[in-house]
Amino acid sequence: MIDDNMLDKLRGQIDNTDNEIMILLKRRIQTSRKIAQYKIKNNLKFYQQERENQVINDKISRAINMDLDKEFILDLFERIIEESKKEQQKIIDKN
Repeated sequence: MIDDNMLDKLRGQIDNTDNEIMILLKRRIQTSRKIAQYKIKNNLKFYQQERENQVINDKISRAINMDLDKEFILDLFERIIEESKKEQQKIIDKN
């Protein structure tokens, strides 16, 4: 049985991990914005299905290797990619 002190410590670890995830998500969005600027500057098409497929397939493969539920990882990264595309579209629409 876990005592309350141990439970608080474990919950603190979860909170710290959640904060790290959010920092990484912010970094990813910032990088997506830079990619949008690069695409504009170099006259590249906004959406590249091949790249999205590559990213998704890589994440599923890594999920399997890390013993993570591949459906969860698929859902998560599909959502992250959609958010990245929205952020890129905002920048492209401004130009």
